[in-house]
Amino acid sequence: MAVTYSDHELEAMLADSESDPDPHYDARPVCDATLADLKVAYFKYEYLPAAVDPEELAANDRTTEERLAAAKMIVAVEDPLPTVAGILVLG
Repeated sequence: MAVTYSDHELEAMLADSESDPDPHYDARPVCDATLADLKVAYFKYEYLPAAVDPEELAANDRTTEERLAAAKMIVAVEDPLPTVAGILVLG
C-alpha cells in the first residue's frame, strides 16, 4: 500500500534531511585522497556532458572545482577533498 504525505510533511522531511550534520556516506570526504586522485578530464569531457544539458553547461561559467563541488565529487571549493562518490566515479 502506498504512503501519501501532505506538502507540509514532505517539506518537514526535506528540512530534516538538509539539516542533518552527518552527510550521506557518498558525500563524506576521503581524507587520504587529493584532487590529483580524480580523473578531472573524464569529469569535464565525459561525465558532465552526459549528466548536464549542454546548453546549461555553456550558460554557466563555473570553474571546474565549482562543478566538482556541485556534483558532490569534492567536499567544497574551499576544501577540495574528494568525496566517496568522487573516488568511486572519478578515481
